[in-house]
Amino acid sequence: MAIENAVEGCVNETFAAAMAMAQSLTAKDASVRAAIGPIARDEMRHAQLAWSVAAWLDTRLKESERASVRRAQNAAVKALVVNASRAVEHELVEELGLPPPSVARALALELASALWSGGIKSPGRLSATNGTWDRDDRKWA
Repeated sequence: MAIENAVEGCVNETFAAAMAMAQSLTAKDASVRAAIGPIARDEMRHAQLAWSVAAWLDTRLKESERASVRRAQNAAVKALVVNASRAVEHELVEELGLPPPSVARALALELASALWSGGIKSPGRLSATNGTWDRDDRKWA
């Protein structure tokens, strides 16, 4: 249960919440932005619950069990960074507001640095080299 929570909740739900929040701000179609907003908030609640469960479980696990959880979580973070780097169809970036791979990867690395112990070293804050959201043109630059 602790490994499943760490991987699916603390890693995948946290990343899903961040991606959904980006979509709710950047989708070209206003109806998509409106629909994704509640989904983003729901994903954030899922992630928050997972982190609360992880803190509770951590006090009940043996050190060897905590080490197993950390290894599984670190593997999930590495897989997430690889998956976030995969190409996304241009239409999905434009219409649905999905961050392009460079931005999704940078987001995954930032989360790894900020949240997941033993995470991959972060390249720094999102910048023009990673991609930024241009509010005026409503597109990733």
